[in-house]
Amino acid sequence: VDFYTAAQYNNLWSDLVNVFLKRQGGNASDWSTPGVNNYTLTATPLIQAGVKAITVGAGNKAASAAITFPTAYSQPPLVWATCQMLNWSAIWDGPVANVIDDATASGVTLQCQRANTASTAGAQNQEITWLAIGPL
Repeated sequence: VDFYTAAQYNNLWSDLVNVFLKRQGGNASDWSTPGVNNYTLTATPLIQAGVKAITVGAGNKAASAAITFPTAYSQPPLVWATCQMLNWSAIWDGPVANVIDDATASGVTLQCQRANTASTAGAQNQEITWLAIGPL
């Protein structure tokens, strides 16, 4: 097993991030604005990720979780998220769906919803895995 020194690791990370030089959207500084304009990045983007536990309670069709980014962005970032149901065999209620709502420079609200909303028996323990990329 090879181990990198801190300097070598920083160089590898810098090379990886420098590959991400272009993006598309509707505003040069607000990455969350839809559009077809091409932009060349002038600064290194901030990439952050995490996992948040959430429970959709018995009788409920959905639950929300507020995520506060470890480091705030200068503008709302692009956010991707997915919900994963835990203990699938214990309570089968179909797959889950996720909604990304209210992304700001400092955080985002994520929602997990039962795909089979006709059945709300039993609580569903879920995890939201998220990734945010945006301007620092």
